[in-house]
Order: sequence, then C-alpha cells, then structure tokens
Amino acid sequence: MRQLKNFSNKKSKTVDDKEVIEDYMGKYKGYSQEQLIDQLMKSIRQSRENGTYSQEQMETFVQMVSPQLTQAQRDKLDNMIKLINEEISQE
Repeated sequence: MRQLKNFSNKKSKTVDDKEVIEDYMGKYKGYSQEQLIDQLMKSIRQSRENGTYSQEQMETFVQMVSPQLTQAQRDKLDNMIKLINEEISQE
C-alpha cells in the first residue's frame, strides 16, 4: 500500500484524486473489510515510524474515499481515525 504522503492535499477533488481512488479500489478490490483495515493500519504504522504520517493527509484521504463507502463503513473509518489520532496525541 502506498504511503499516505502520496495523497493530494487539495480540498477539491481533481482528476488525479479520482485516478488515485480508482487505482486503490482496483488494487484492493478482492480484499475483505478486515484485510482493508489491516492494510490501512500497516500503512499508518509505517508512516508513523518513518515520520511521514500527517493527520491532515489522513483527513484528505478520508474525504476522498468516504463517498465510495456505506454509512456503516464511514462510521467505522471515522472511529478508527479518531482512535489513531488519540493514540498519537498521547505519545
């Protein structure tokens, strides 16, 4: 999984953002929800370890993928991000 630093920091969706989303959707198309969560957490861990994690970029990522998710999936993602950010703020 690519690092979060590869995501655009733009507030509006662009063609590039759409292409990134489509690329990720194609790459992880056959993954279960648990596998997707594992991949996301692995990427976040790697980003934090090498100092490239950015809460702002994570928020941009969430904004980009949220329209593709069901409400239950959005809620789960929001809860995960909240827990991650709480953990980071306690470090």
